[in-house]
Amino acid sequence: VFVASLTRMLRMLVAHPALAWMVGRPTVLANAVRHACGPFAMRDVRAMVETGVVSADLPAAMGDLWPWMIVGALLDVEAGRRTLAEVEEGLLRLLLFSLGLERSRTDPVLARLGHGKAARGAGPRARSRAK
Repeated sequence: VFVASLTRMLRMLVAHPALAWMVGRPTVLANAVRHACGPFAMRDVRAMVETGVVSADLPAAMGDLWPWMIVGALLDVEAGRRTLAEVEEGLLRLLLFSLGLERSRTDPVLARLGHGKAARGAGPRARSRAK
């Protein structure tokens, strides 16, 4: 649920017509992501803690970093440095690794979402920053 929610949120923000405006105000964007998505993300992560998927100490250790990881991903998409699929996979891997999940656990989850070797480089390049 956590990974699918993050994927939907990232895709929604990338498709938003105000993306260029949002990434031009990274602090506002990070705060908006934290307030809009934080309660849901924490609910999902708490469920992962309760089922023993992640350590109880790790979510607190991430603190305020996760919204900035999302802002960084959005900056990459807006700048057109990588495809959306590449940015999305990198963000998901970083967040899951930050929660203490090893690649052997994350690869199957990402594969179900269409990420991995088969998806690398697929699709059109992310749109370029409007000038």
